[in-house]
Amino acid sequence: KKTTEKPIKIFLLAVMAGAFIAITGSGVGVATHAITNASLSKLIGGLIFPCGLTMVILAGSELFTGNMLISISCLERKSKWSGMIKNLIIVYLGNFVGAAGLALLVNFSGQLNYSGGMLGAYTIKVAMGKVNVTFLEGITSGLLCNILVCAAVLMALCAKDVTGKLLASFFIIMLFVTSGYEHCVANMYYITAGLIAKMNPAYAALAMEQYGYSLEQMAKQWFFDGKPEDTLEGVEGFDVVQQRAASSALELTCGNDDPDIMQDLIRLSMLGDPMASLMLGQVYENVHDYSSAIKYYDEGIQSKDP
Repeated sequence: KKTTEKPIKIFLLAVMAGAFIAITGSGVGVATHAITNASLSKLIGGLIFPCGLTMVILAGSELFTGNMLISISCLERKSKWSGMIKNLIIVYLGNFVGAAGLALLVNFSGQLNYSGGMLGAYTIKVAMGKVNVTFLEGITSGLLCNILVCAAVLMALCAKDVTGKLLASFFIIMLFVTSGYEHCVANMYYITAGLIAKMNPAYAALAMEQYGYSLEQMAKQWFFDGKPEDTLEGVEGFDVVQQRAASSALELTCGNDDPDIMQDLIRLSMLGDPMASLMLGQVYENVHDYSSAIKYYDEGIQSKDP
C-alpha cells in the first residue's frame, strides 16, 4: 500500500512524521542541555525520544527510517523496488520539511532562550557534533540506528493493542538513543536548529565561550567541509582578513571594537563569511550597509550607531 498510495498523501504524512521526531528532539534538548554528564544526558534523552516514534506509529505517519521495511515486501515480490524508491524519496523530502519547519517554530517560540540562552548554545554544540562525524562513522552509526528502529516498528506491528505497541517500541528506541546512534530524520531537526541558532550572535558567543569553539571553527564546520573560502576563490586578501577576524572574535564579544579589527571583520562580512556578519551584528546592532560602516572607519569615526 505504501508504494501505491498517492504521492501527496505520502508527502503530507511524511511532513507530520518529521515534525513528530523534531518536536521530540526539541524536548530532549530542553531536558539535557544543562546536564554535563554525557552518560546521564544520553539516558535522559533515551527516556524522552520514544515519544516521537510512538506518535509516528499511532498517527500512521510516514517515517523514512521505518519505511525501509518496505524492502521485505519487495523481497517477497509483493511490491516493486521502483515503488519503494519512489516512496523513500517522497518520505525523505517530507520528513525534512516537517523537521526543518519545526526547527523554525522552536526558534520563534523563544525556547532557545532557556537558561539565559544556554539552550541555544547547546543546540549549536549538538549540530556541530553532527556535522563533524566522519563519513564512515555516519554510515555505520546510521545503520545501527536503523536496525533498532526497524526492530521497534516490527515489534509494534506485532502488538494487538496500544499498550503493547508502546511497550514494544519504547525500550528499543531508548537503547538506540542511549547508545548515541545517528538518526537521519532527527538530524534534520538538530542540524537545522543549530544553523538557525548560530544566526543569533548571543547564542554563537555563548557557544564559543562555553564549549571552546573559535570563530574560525564556527564558520568552517557548516556544509563547507572546512573550506568556506572555496566559494570565494580568487578574492584578494581573503585569507589574511579571515585569520585576523577569527583571532579577534572573542575580543569583539567582550566589547573590544578596535578600528583595525572592525575593518577586517566588515571586509570579511562583505566577502560572504556568515560568522563575520554575526559578530559584526553583535557590535553594530542594525548594520545593513557595510560600505557605510567602512566609510565611518576610513574617516576615523568610531560610532556605535553608524
